[in-house]
Amino acid sequence: MLPANKSKRWIKDLDSIIAKRKVSYALLESALGRLNHAASACPIMRYFLGRIRSVLTSWDVSNKTKKVERYLSSQVLEDFKIWKDTFLPAVSKGLSLNLITYRRPSIICWSDACPVGLGGFDHTGRAWRFKIPEKFQQFVKNKNNCLEFVASIVTIWQAIIQGNTEKEDCFLSLGDNSSSVGWLHKANVDSSKNLPLFLASRKFADIMISNNVCIYSQHIPGVSNTIADALSRRFDLNDEDLTLLINSSYDLQVQNSYKLYPLRPEICSWMTCWLQKCSAMKESQKTQEIRKTECGDDGSSIQNPLVSQTMCGYQHCSESTKLTSSAPLLPPCEGENFLSQTRKAWSLQQYKRPWQNWVRSLGQTWGTTPHMELDLSHYTPYLPDNSRV
Repeated sequence: MLPANKSKRWIKDLDSIIAKRKVSYALLESALGRLNHAASACPIMRYFLGRIRSVLTSWDVSNKTKKVERYLSSQVLEDFKIWKDTFLPAVSKGLSLNLITYRRPSIICWSDACPVGLGGFDHTGRAWRFKIPEKFQQFVKNKNNCLEFVASIVTIWQAIIQGNTEKEDCFLSLGDNSSSVGWLHKANVDSSKNLPLFLASRKFADIMISNNVCIYSQHIPGVSNTIADALSRRFDLNDEDLTLLINSSYDLQVQNSYKLYPLRPEICSWMTCWLQKCSAMKESQKTQEIRKTECGDDGSSIQNPLVSQTMCGYQHCSESTKLTSSAPLLPPCEGENFLSQTRKAWSLQQYKRPWQNWVRSLGQTWGTTPHMELDLSHYTPYLPDNSRV
């Protein structure tokens, strides 16, 4: 918890920076140090310190005085706003340790996306899909990584709005796009080169902080993401036909309570707004000029025509041939060990050494977190044995 007096003073300084749209080196350095300190209470807040830090590192050494102020870009100001409106008020109220410690996931969700649409579902059987309007499809055809990231956000958002979660729940987000899986925790991409990503990430952070939930992410092969893949692509089928297809073809991967729910209006509204901003940024770019190619006359044929007559080499076979084939193979991930493989993949990820180092009180002793056991027999799976993913 951040003390009340510090919270008020820090928010007041951020209000001053946002109102003036410019800042001195000393004030920016002080604000960055404070925000970095507050981010220790919630790792997702570090997501929005990179652009602020880049302004500080690019400052001219000769102008590091209190009188010299520098104007900030709109994206840096947006980061300050989310700190003032969402992050600092949450830290001042206090954040539960359950949101920053290693724990067992309580909700597992899958998602996928393509330039035609997005889709996802969770382990309770609640599924959704969203078809991208045709007027926006041309603007997102080269932004599949961002679409995968947005699909992960919407899957979590839909579960929260439907009342399928509780306070301090932990999500396990599974996806077949390594970039979107990594972006759920950090992004080393310049905002000027991928602005749609940062527009979505701010919404994602607001959802996580406002609802007091945390998230793990994990990559899975594309062949294991068959249901989410169908939800994001099979718009040739209506909801009833798609539900029948999934229940009949992938019955080992879904709950008996599987059902396709319509996307909530507030999510549809935000998705449309996000697509409009993507299209506006695309249209503002300079169009590439296509050079006209000059075509010459085609040359004359040098092939001599054949004088021989064609002969049919087909001979009728009186013997009847009967094709033999083996039984069809099961679709990918439809084996009986689907659930056990999913559990094993999650378990192995938790035995890796954490990237963070922890310091004890008074800063006298440094060390990494203790090693976990490598014996999987003592590890309780994140779902009961009789549960079905």
